[in-house]
This record gives sequence, structure tokens and C-alpha cells, in this order.
Amino acid sequence: MRRGVCLAASTAALVAAAKAEAPGCVSHLLTYLPTVLEAKAPEAKRANMPLGWASPAFDVLQLEDYDWVTAGDSSSSAEGVAVAFARLGYPVERQHYLSGFVLRPDQAAEWGLIEAAAEVARARGVAETFLWALPQVMRDGFVHFDSSGGDEVVEAFDDVLFPLALGREAEVAPGFSTAILTSGGGREARNAAWAEARTSYDVGPGLRSEADIGVLLAFFRARMGGGAGVSVAGSFLTSMLSGRSSGLAMGSCGGLLW
Repeated sequence: MRRGVCLAASTAALVAAAKAEAPGCVSHLLTYLPTVLEAKAPEAKRANMPLGWASPAFDVLQLEDYDWVTAGDSSSSAEGVAVAFARLGYPVERQHYLSGFVLRPDQAAEWGLIEAAAEVARARGVAETFLWALPQVMRDGFVHFDSSGGDEVVEAFDDVLFPLALGREAEVAPGFSTAILTSGGGREARNAAWAEARTSYDVGPGLRSEADIGVLLAFFRARMGGGAGVSVAGSFLTSMLSGRSSGLAMGSCGGLLW
């Protein structure tokens, strides 16, 4: 198709001019797959993804398909990536993937779909994966936990009791992780990151001897500081937490102060 040939020639000229001005610069080709591979216009890719863009016309191929991602259409995403690879031939290590963004606060559930698509791209081996933009990420409180590093998993809880009797002056304090974002117009948006309070304890009044200090130190070292939660027993502490007269209270070893 003539349009595709002209488009490829013009972009080739731009890349050549840029590299002549700044030798060593890296050229990127960004292709939005849902438009380029529109099912109602199957021949459009000849104009919008011309063979003149095939490797090595650009240094990096960037693929974007967030309309498919946020619609949960993973099959179209996979097919689109396959078509782009077959047509343009960029090896996966020279590809970037742009997973998407969430336009409105009421669409925040789409972050899960965007994150899952990004993980698929990472598993495919692309050089870089992008989610954007910072204002939307901060607005919705989106956090990605990267578990691909191979670090040893730390158990969140040790089924052992705190080894010392608690004094009546022991203290417990609840903590929360709540972000308040204020816009330039004064409007506030609040995001609570934790479903429940995280409690910390001051057990200093329960230390009665040097031996107690030794027991406490050994207990902390066995838990690697705050590496695991423990059960804290005591009728006084439990009554402070829940109004009951007996039982166990769950806490974080990292919150014990001494």
C-alpha cells in the first residue's frame, strides 16, 4: 500500500537525521495494536504497520494495547503481539510493553488487569514494561509487589507465645496506613492501605531483671526482629484490645518496644 511505503520512508528519514545529529541515540517505534490491527479493517496494518518498519529500522519496538487489557481481552493481546512479531521481527529483548493506565477513580479495579498484562509481558522477556502515570497511581494507591526476585519467603507468623509476663503498665497502640491526597483545588482523596490496624506494644514495664532482658533479646533474634508476628497472652492486654477478660492478642514482633 502506497501510504505504508510513504510512512516508512518518512520515519526512516527522521531516524537517520536524529542519529546524524546525535550519534548513539536510541530510536523507538510505538505501535498501538488495537488501532493498527482493527478487526473491521484487516488491511489497515499495511498502512499503519508497514513492512518498512521491520527490524532493524528502529532500535526498540514498543507495543501498547490497553483497550484490550482493560476489557479483559487477553486473547486479542496475545494475538496482537504475535502479529507484530511476525510482521516486524523485533526480538523480544528489543521490545518494550506499555501495559496501561486508569483514567477515572471509579475504574480503579482495572489496575489488576493492567498489572496482570505487565506480568505476562515480563514473562515473555521484554526489556522494559511500563505502567503509567504517576498521578493516577498515587490517586488510586496502586502498589505492585515484585515477587520475581527469588528471595526466600519469610513466614508472617510464628505460633509461639511472647515469653514474658506483661506488667500492668504495658501499652498497646494501633497504627494505620492511610494516605490523604489533596488536589490544588483543595479536594481530598483518601486511601486506606490496611484492612485492619497494626498494633505495637511497649512491654518495658514487664522487664523485671537482667535475665528477662536476655530472654527478650533471644526471642527477638529468633524472630529476626520484625520478621514474624507472635501471640501475646495476657488478660490485661486482651481487655485493652477487645474488652474481653481473657484470651490471646495477635501482634507484630517488630512492634515490641524495649
